[in-house]
Amino acid sequence: MPQNIVITSGGSAGHIYPALTLYDELVNSYGRDINIIFITSKDRLSQEILRRFSGQFYALPAGIKNEGLSLVGDIARFYPFKTVILIMNLIRGYFRSIKIIRRKKVSCCVAFGSVNAVAPFMAAATLKIPTIIHEQNIVLGRANKIMSLFATKVALSFAETTGLGRRPSAVTGNPIRSAASKRIGREEALECLGLNKEKTTILVMGGSQGSVAVNSAVIKLIAQAERSFLSRIQLIHIAGQRDIERIGAFYKTSSITSKVLSFFEEMYIIYSATDIAISRAGSSAIFELSHHAIASILIPYPYADAHQVKNAQFIASNGGCLLLEERGMADGLLHSKLSELVKNVSYRHELGKRMAEISGGNSSERLAQEVIKILRSDGTRAQIS
Repeated sequence: MPQNIVITSGGSAGHIYPALTLYDELVNSYGRDINIIFITSKDRLSQEILRRFSGQFYALPAGIKNEGLSLVGDIARFYPFKTVILIMNLIRGYFRSIKIIRRKKVSCCVAFGSVNAVAPFMAAATLKIPTIIHEQNIVLGRANKIMSLFATKVALSFAETTGLGRRPSAVTGNPIRSAASKRIGREEALECLGLNKEKTTILVMGGSQGSVAVNSAVIKLIAQAERSFLSRIQLIHIAGQRDIERIGAFYKTSSITSKVLSFFEEMYIIYSATDIAISRAGSSAIFELSHHAIASILIPYPYADAHQVKNAQFIASNGGCLLLEERGMADGLLHSKLSELVKNVSYRHELGKRMAEISGGNSSERLAQEVIKILRSDGTRAQIS
């Protein structure tokens, strides 16, 4: 009889995509022996991403939208009413998760962080169900710090992550979705995108929803750059839905070759065409850029406990990227770093090679193996073949 596994994640693409990638890996490798139940929040982004999901899915009340705020302390200090909503939703989500886990006779729970994963995880821990948490970043997020106290095992994206105490852990890397992990030839990718194979292709992306700050810095650079520099490059600019009109209007008045998008599902095509990336420093972006060995300028989002800053600092300290703090974009540093990579091809290739060392292989397979190990080691449940 198949064993039921709960996968739960927060409402950001950085949490949901690795969770769905684990789902695909488990189904493809162990499909006859397991059944996956996905639990996440009712927020818009979760529903958008999961609209293509064909498995069992439960939506709990969302925590809150806390851009850049700490999990409890800062929310309570500045937004006491939101704190009440958060606590009420966590309690409702906890009791609903208890019912789901009992009814489905769940054998294991895998949580991918954020406040919205806390309720299902704590329900599983209360019922003494084996649990795994996965941390995408170099430092534990606040929700994962709490959950790690009760987790059977902590799966890490980076071996250098600290603060676990004696809690059992395994380094798995961060799972990369198939829409980003495939590879095709550079010329084929450029042809798909209608771009010029003779020019250096620069990818600009600001996370799953885009970044107004990064977008603004890049179009300012283009507006001020010398024509000889612009003639050598072309841009793929993923602006995000909220900024697509402004960015699209700018490129229409510019002579530079460009492809402007709000979002693109088949990211492997874009990565295969890219020579240089200008990107935020979320873990999913880092592991996808690493998988494709792309020389990158990382501009970390400076808020949300500064986990992107710490990600980028770690990558830069190992020679895997050029690091640019957000406040440095106004000082012309973006132009100088980009010019260096465009002109110095050997340096660009070396940076890409160092970046490639970060991902370290098939992360989804390694994480799936950790899940199966826990199922096999739990003598009270049927064994996985």
